[in-house]
Amino acid sequence: MKRYMWLLVGVLLALTVAAASAAGNVSPLGTEFRVNNVLGHDMWLQAVDMDDNGDALVMMWGGYDSSIDVRLYDTAGAPKGPQFAVSDGNLGDPQDGDAAMDADGDFVVVWGGPYARLYNRNGTPRGAAFVVADANDAPPTVDMDDDGDFVVAWVPFAGQQVSAQRYAADGSPRGGVIIVADTSGTDVRLRYADVALDADGDFIVSWLYYDGDDNCGGKMQRFNAAGAPQGAVINTNMPGCNKLQVVMDADGDFAAVWQATVDDEQGIYARRFLANGQPNGAAFLVNTSTGDRLYEPAAAMNDAGDLYITWTRHYRNQRGQWEAGREVYGRRFAAGGAPLGDEFKVSTYPGGNPFNSRVALDDQGDSLAVWMAGFPYSVYGQYNDPVIQPIPLLISLAKDGRVRGMNYKAGDVVQYDPAADAWSIYWAAAAHGLGKANIGDFEALDDGDLLLIFKAPTNVPGVGMVQPQDIARFDAATSAYSLYLDGSDVGLTTQAERLDALGMEADGALLLSTTGAFNVAGVSGVDEDLIRFQPTMLGPNTAGDWSSALTGASWDQPKDVLSLWVDTVSPDTYYYMTVERSFRLQNGTNTLVPNGGIVRCLPIGSNGCLLDLYWSGAAHGLPATARIDGLELVTAE
Repeated sequence: MKRYMWLLVGVLLALTVAAASAAGNVSPLGTEFRVNNVLGHDMWLQAVDMDDNGDALVMMWGGYDSSIDVRLYDTAGAPKGPQFAVSDGNLGDPQDGDAAMDADGDFVVVWGGPYARLYNRNGTPRGAAFVVADANDAPPTVDMDDDGDFVVAWVPFAGQQVSAQRYAADGSPRGGVIIVADTSGTDVRLRYADVALDADGDFIVSWLYYDGDDNCGGKMQRFNAAGAPQGAVINTNMPGCNKLQVVMDADGDFAAVWQATVDDEQGIYARRFLANGQPNGAAFLVNTSTGDRLYEPAAAMNDAGDLYITWTRHYRNQRGQWEAGREVYGRRFAAGGAPLGDEFKVSTYPGGNPFNSRVALDDQGDSLAVWMAGFPYSVYGQYNDPVIQPIPLLISLAKDGRVRGMNYKAGDVVQYDPAADAWSIYWAAAAHGLGKANIGDFEALDDGDLLLIFKAPTNVPGVGMVQPQDIARFDAATSAYSLYLDGSDVGLTTQAERLDALGMEADGALLLSTTGAFNVAGVSGVDEDLIRFQPTMLGPNTAGDWSSALTGASWDQPKDVLSLWVDTVSPDTYYYMTVERSFRLQNGTNTLVPNGGIVRCLPIGSNGCLLDLYWSGAAHGLPATARIDGLELVTAE
């Protein structure tokens, strides 16, 4: 039943997004989510599958300890527990693996050797790992029919055979090893086996061949459930030497998908075949856009024959050079072969440099695409088509300026509406009694009130002198001010301990940054750090507890944090920040974060951060030298 079905985590995502929507909030990340629960180390995708009822698994290789990890999900998309190790890396080669489920959720995991191990639907092993064949750690592929019978296929490292082995649901071999293809004694080399089964156990094996004249292509061979070849070898006639994937529906109709370069243009191609091996139409181009590098296609076909294909798109700049930026795209096709619209962007957040996608498709047509992104790599997913909500931004800027014909002051809060691509004044300091006050950062509360910090001592109406170590509150209903936090009550007293960044977590804890070195009860640090204040009392007699939130030096933070917003809507907690000067991301992309740029941070405990570029002010009309001092994403509907 293997269909590269990433739907499992997609259901989880759908539930999360639905809950957020019901609460009147949307995530600035669209509907992306992270699959792996282990952070701080590379996680590599290997396989995913799903049973008829929606129980599912994801298989990953953990680069941190060479283990093969699986995570299970129930029919509602909730994880049945954390990811767990199938192999500790001491048996075979963990870098190449696959997995497949039967109709009831029992599953098999295979990896380089090839080795295999059976599990029930709850992740309990059904015996120890066993050797599929003595093939010198050859990378295997596997698929399973509805009853749990399965087929493993592989190319031994000698590269001149394609082999397959059938198994009963209990793991007992059915017959001996099948030699699918053999080029011994010739210059032809074979690579990249793939296998797909229909509901009754009939199957097809695909592979690539390379001859001594540098000719290459893809071939396929059909078999019945008893392992007997059906018809002649099928030549896909595909140009190029890129990995071939085959997918099959319940009746045995199938499709081949590959990447090729034709007339100097890279593209993703597919061709459908009937169950008897006859072509069901010509090969067709999947992608609708051209000019960029397209590669790593992944395909899924459900029982009805609907087809969903995803791929990596690597952008080319105006000089014709490949840039670091990548995104995942996809396109759907009905069972009859008609495209269901043009290609669309699957990954909604490009900063993580996504690549290496897989895709799943269930019998109702629901889908999930999953890919790798970030540095170190994590696994992210997108259920069905992306739900990208335009998220307005509120910002304050360090100096007076002008954006697209609108003048603003340093004390104002301005709003950018991405849906209209328009700017407006959200809150004017002068109109609310603050004159030329310069805001350091702010936090917009759910009731419309604002929390404000100031760069210099400021005479606030009704409150008096508010110090840069304090936080004031503006009541939107009454236009009155009050003292929200008295910094001197909780140890913020020196010039270096002036506040310059302010965010709020879901439980009301404040995340703060200071302009210099700080030393408060139990915590000390520098201006690159984020510290957490959990209040027990607010107002003129502030009290509470301090703790470290994020150490800037541990994640190559280049300079002082100027503004901060905490995303409490997404499944993961993200920090959105601006910093004092431009810098390049040390996440493998070397992306430039300009002045007026907003970065997204996925915290890894208090000692690490995965950074991406979220938004560039210059790209939306701000002066190239603009510096954002205050930041908020408006997620409340």
